[in-house]
Amino acid sequence: MVTCKSLLKKIRGDSRLNVMEGALLRLELQTQVVQDELRKLRLLMMIQNQSDFIFKINNVRWRALNPKTPPILFFLPDALTDFVQSQIVLEGNFFDYPTISAADAFFNNGAHILDLGANVGNNALYYALVRQAKSVVAFEPLLDVFAILQKNIALNHLENVIAAHNVALGEKNTQAEIMERPPANLGGSCLKESHQGNIVVHHLDGMDFANRIDFVKIDVEGFESSVLKGGLRFFNTHKPVVQIESHPDKYADMQQMMESLNYQRIQQIGVADYIFASI
Repeated sequence: MVTCKSLLKKIRGDSRLNVMEGALLRLELQTQVVQDELRKLRLLMMIQNQSDFIFKINNVRWRALNPKTPPILFFLPDALTDFVQSQIVLEGNFFDYPTISAADAFFNNGAHILDLGANVGNNALYYALVRQAKSVVAFEPLLDVFAILQKNIALNHLENVIAAHNVALGEKNTQAEIMERPPANLGGSCLKESHQGNIVVHHLDGMDFANRIDFVKIDVEGFESSVLKGGLRFFNTHKPVVQIESHPDKYADMQQMMESLNYQRIQQIGVADYIFASI
């Protein structure tokens, strides 16, 4: 469905619209507004008895994959405003479950995994509890979001499985600052390198991992090529399967970098998520 903003722009700016088209567009806009309000009402009803903002998910779709998986707890203090957190509450499931589950075919249970751009722990908890990962190393640069990630790790007693780091990953050790932070989508925050920034940036080649890494998820909102450039030795040594999110304006650079690392695209598994494997 198109956005309210785009509908309004079309209605107000296109003089060629006839009366019928305009009426239909206004009806669609009104319908979307009603749907948005109903969504907010559902969230309010679900949250009103959750003063601690802790929600339990126990979805049959992924329990079929691992019936022994216990109910999973999520601390979601921004569920009323943040898209990812609100979707977890409303769906009673991991955010973007179709994309997460589509990646299941590319690594085994008991894998060693890196989660770059961990947000509140959506993927990290899935890897640890549903896919029984032996280790997950999670990176989340935003301090307040990192605090939520830490709480979700603790709520599910995963301190011995998930190691969380409050750093960004890039081409080299440096600093960064927030370039954009959408209040309705904390996971869409963008960074830029800046010596005046207060966000620490490390690079993969400067890090030691106790085990060979089997799978890497990269969701870093435009920082993809920098992450890859900072991991030339890492990818050559570990040769993990890579799930990478890349939007159209960054895709060509990302694919060129992956190919320079002797990786080839295997499959698109989401709107902007791709699987690459070492050749």
